[in-house]
Amino acid sequence: MSLKHLGIRSWLTGLFAGSVLMLIGQAFTDLSFGSCGNFIVRRDMGMNGGEARMSEIHSGGCHCGGLRYQFDAPLRDIAHCHCSICRRTSGATVVTWISVPLASFTWLTGSPCAYDSAPSCVRYFCGKCGAHLALFTRNSPDEIDVTIATLDQPELAAPSRHIWIENRLPWLRLDEHLPGVEGEPF
Repeated sequence: MSLKHLGIRSWLTGLFAGSVLMLIGQAFTDLSFGSCGNFIVRRDMGMNGGEARMSEIHSGGCHCGGLRYQFDAPLRDIAHCHCSICRRTSGATVVTWISVPLASFTWLTGSPCAYDSAPSCVRYFCGKCGAHLALFTRNSPDEIDVTIATLDQPELAAPSRHIWIENRLPWLRLDEHLPGVEGEPF
């Protein structure tokens, strides 16, 4: 689906409600699917189970601009991850993630490279600039995690917790106002 159609649908979502939106929205729904690594990425956005809802569209991309993504979900469930796998695959002390419904996520441009970092995890990154953008885990098959730092407006996505704190580097000071848990509850 083109960005033009996404923009029209977002405008219609904000303007109309109920059955009128459902009829108009169906005219702009593209039910094509695309393959992305080991799972399927839905290529349409805007309708949720046949019912209209307000859109909260966020976008982002890699450093070189070769990959762009978009998701339609609120900015919540944002966590600083301290696991050693995130640290080694990103080269960062901490990686901050947002979990979003897989059905709301789409790659707009480019095709990411995939790396199986663990038996249950596939990480998606740019093959040109190396930016780490997303993570799919088979433990949460209806979600995809997106790196906050690659959002166009990361300042809007404040973290609410720490995960895998037992793996944090000892010299790193945690924000004492955020709760921390060992591991990550699924």
